[in-house]
Amino acid sequence: DIGSNKVVIVYKDTSNSDYGTAIVGTVSDDDSDGEYDSISFGSEVVFNTDPVDHVKAVYDSANGKVVVVYGDEYDTDTLRCTAIVGTVSGTSISFGSEEVFYSYTCQALRIVYDSSNSVVVIAHEAAARGKAIVGTVSGTSITFGSATNFNDASDGPEHDDKLAMAFDSNSNKVVIAYQVYNGDGVAIVGTVSGTSISFGSEVSFNTGSGSSDSTNHIAATFDTTNNKVVIVYKDSNNSNYGTAIVGTVSGTSISFGSEAVFNSASTNAMDHISFNSDNGVLIAYLDSGTSDGKALWGTVSG
Repeated sequence: DIGSNKVVIVYKDTSNSDYGTAIVGTVSDDDSDGEYDSISFGSEVVFNTDPVDHVKAVYDSANGKVVVVYGDEYDTDTLRCTAIVGTVSGTSISFGSEEVFYSYTCQALRIVYDSSNSVVVIAHEAAARGKAIVGTVSGTSITFGSATNFNDASDGPEHDDKLAMAFDSNSNKVVIAYQVYNGDGVAIVGTVSGTSISFGSEVSFNTGSGSSDSTNHIAATFDTTNNKVVIVYKDSNNSNYGTAIVGTVSGTSISFGSEAVFNSASTNAMDHISFNSDNGVLIAYLDSGTSDGKALWGTVSG
């Protein structure tokens, strides 16, 4: 939350009936040496008193709000796609009323902030199809337009590790990367207009082996220095190596350079990557060859 200079963490609290929970963190420079070296936390705040899953969040800079999305298990058979708006004050956070945007089984949930239109864009899997929807924050509430299928061939992403999103602030486009059922990794470009989003055609960035797990543990970010989208993934067609690829958005399409292996061992748990203008693309991952958590910087060139 850049408005309050706080970190907000949202999660499913397995020690408290799987309730949706948030907590505010304050990063500090303890010894005044110019290096921020510690974080302290306020009290936990429950935002949903049903079991939740697929919890994600993004910061809406135009409204100074945190938008949380999650699957709300309001009964034993249904996980509704739900959003809620949070407001940070001091070391705590308060929430408005939740808003359901898809009333059936909710999976593979991701969210980005579109700074050119001051809206959030949410992607998820629904009935084996990829869906996207635009949300607009007003005060402590959020409203939604109509959902659009970005993949409607009954082979959309089915799990969180097979879906990623990034916002390209150079072209003002949303890029969704995901695995289809034949194992291919594909990406598609979305254009927001008002409260709706439309898409170009799918472009492959990794050829799968026919397995439903060929391209997974997908994450994406946007490099604002080079104006490129970076996608990382576990490539089971190449010994499960950790792999990255650079995408260039043009109009409503995206093209890709060559794959680059960043970890020559089985690589998992790349839920998120991020870009820092001083260092490049930060990739954190599980090296299954050593069972270690690792991180590295990647630098885009061309």
